[in-house]
Amino acid sequence: MQHFDAFIGSVTPGCAFITGNLFNAVWSVSDTANVSVSNTQDSTRGNATCKSATAGAVTVTATFTETDGSKVSNTASLTCN
Repeated sequence: MQHFDAFIGSVTPGCAFITGNLFNAVWSVSDTANVSVSNTQDSTRGNATCKSATAGAVTVTATFTETDGSKVSNTASLTCN
């Protein structure tokens, strides 16, 4: 099991923001047959679990919907042996 967190990574110059974890990001993986990821609203949110070995790296994606409806996402990789 590997835990992932989503954070605010950048902002327009001159704008202030508070760095914080984006608890309402939606998690997904590119290989749902071999890896699961939790979207449960508890301490398991962002936990990716290997169900079996993968042929290569699996993409783990966090997607956050802004207040204007636009979506922001970023990815990480996970390999299961």
